[in-house]
Amino acid sequence: MKKKFYRYTNGAEAYGMTVHRFQKLAIEAKAVYKVDKTILVNTEIIDDYLQIKGLTPEELNDTIPAPGHRTLNATDPIARLEELEALKEELTNLIKEERRLLCKQGTEA
Repeated sequence: MKKKFYRYTNGAEAYGMTVHRFQKLAIEAKAVYKVDKTILVNTEIIDDYLQIKGLTPEELNDTIPAPGHRTLNATDPIARLEELEALKEELTNLIKEERRLLCKQGTEA
């Protein structure tokens, strides 16, 4: 059973990537939580993000540039932030709907 929260180093190991790539993925998926001085990454959000993007962890090495790397077709940062906010809202709505359906199934049984 996979843990729900990881620190960057443990999460990188669990997902088979470098710490920098895992950190970039976690930030992009908005799955980072700060508890006092500890950074935790919610793997459920990471998994949902990867599923929506249609990616496997193995494919990430080709799609997420290393920190500091610039791509030639970089988008406007504000537009990218808006896109990520919309994706986060979509994920939240999908999770709420799934929980609602699970609760409904539980009451019908």
